[in-house]
Amino acid sequence: MRKLRLIFSILTVVFASLGLAKILSYDISLPLMFVSMILTFLVWSKECYDKGSKRDSYIFLGVAIFIAAITAFNIISTLSSKDKSTEIPKGNPQFMATVLGFEDNYILVDPYKGDEAINSMDMALVSTDVISKIDVPDVKEGDKISVVYNGSIAKSYPAKLEGVFAIYQVDKNGDTIRLYSQEEINSAIDVINKEFEKDWKGCTLKDIYYAGDKVSEDHQEFADRYNADEVIVLLSTFDVDESGGDGSLNPNSTYTDWNWILVRKNGGKWKHVDHGY
Repeated sequence: MRKLRLIFSILTVVFASLGLAKILSYDISLPLMFVSMILTFLVWSKECYDKGSKRDSYIFLGVAIFIAAITAFNIISTLSSKDKSTEIPKGNPQFMATVLGFEDNYILVDPYKGDEAINSMDMALVSTDVISKIDVPDVKEGDKISVVYNGSIAKSYPAKLEGVFAIYQVDKNGDTIRLYSQEEINSAIDVINKEFEKDWKGCTLKDIYYAGDKVSEDHQEFADRYNADEVIVLLSTFDVDESGGDGSLNPNSTYTDWNWILVRKNGGKWKHVDHGY
């Protein structure tokens, strides 16, 4: 029993250290630490009971039950708060920035617009462990993002932002993307990529990207027309060879800002319903 108690004691220290070193998130490390601690006290209680020290046994058992109750309460509270954290609290500072790179669970950014407290900084590390349930976009170096945080900035270089509510991608017009996640946008782009490769002979797709929330909202009538509830608009650039594509396009030309309109219902698959200028 003594060896078992030693093992659980060591695990308690290990999980606490992993949490403090941010190797594991607190949502994982703290429950594991408390479970190990509970098991330590339970083994201790059993040892005392076997030795006839019933009073000490009951004390250790009571401590184990108390810690278990606190742990259960914290887990339930955490899960409940995460279920409610889809909305960003109003009035929180936010800023736009250019992605410079990535370090562990942080995005290294160059702030350029928004919150005055961070505007003067040439670099900042933004935690990707966001408080809300909004997915962190899949961004790369050079992309623009919008960051909503609690205003707390660690005094370090680069400055670190831990209390991050949400990270949004910014479209080419400088507007924050909130309607769709990067995964949803990518799934719409995949639909057009496949159709373009199959049906647009003599054309080469050079670029395709999300047109932005405002443009998509302005095309809501397509959802009504096709018995859907969501619309997404993509913009593209493509080259046309000497064949003129299917004959309706100008030969040896480049088309820019070409719209692709897709709809879906109840979060299903995107369906391409229209295109053009």
